[in-house]
Amino acid sequence: MPTTHLDFHTLVPEVADAEAMNTTVGRAICHQYLFDRRTSPREVSLWAPGELQEFNISLQCVDRLYHIYKSEDHIFELVTRVEYKDRYLFVELSCSCYFEGFECQGGGQIYVSYSASLFTKVITTKLWNEELFYQSLAQDGYLVEGRSVFERCPPARWHTPPSLMALSHLTVSNNKDNLGHYRELLPTAVAQSVDEFVQVQEAVKDYDEWE
Repeated sequence: MPTTHLDFHTLVPEVADAEAMNTTVGRAICHQYLFDRRTSPREVSLWAPGELQEFNISLQCVDRLYHIYKSEDHIFELVTRVEYKDRYLFVELSCSCYFEGFECQGGGQIYVSYSASLFTKVITTKLWNEELFYQSLAQDGYLVEGRSVFERCPPARWHTPPSLMALSHLTVSNNKDNLGHYRELLPTAVAQSVDEFVQVQEAVKDYDEWE
């Protein structure tokens, strides 16, 4: 059985250590070599050639458990932070194998990011407790804003009009090839805000095309 990280904290009361995690998603962990792996386009350069595809989730390296789930029809979900090469890496695993097994009819995805802010706005797993998730991030020193409907949903699904700031960010993001000079015209703080929004939109698009 895997040993539990010395600084392990969980948001799921019934899963209090690495052994309990293994009981819940161990089958998926054992077959993770079959799963696709991806990170955001701007983080690809942080990984050596081939390193990302060789990355494996080690339960004993999990120091934060945000969400874990296994259904009766063998759908597995895991959202964690792991200690990886002296850095913290946020990880989302989602997979299913139905009844035939992973080798016969199954598949999965592992999404990773070193950025808490980007990770929270890109992943699609419905968390066990989203409020506790953001509280946990804040306790660990991450300044993360909640997900905005304008960042993750297409305009057709908006139920309220966007703010002027959200609308301007969307305009630049959708026309960044023609408006790339915005960094030279906008105040530094505003330009950085637009940069972060554009990065999230690129990551969201890449993630959704992957799914």
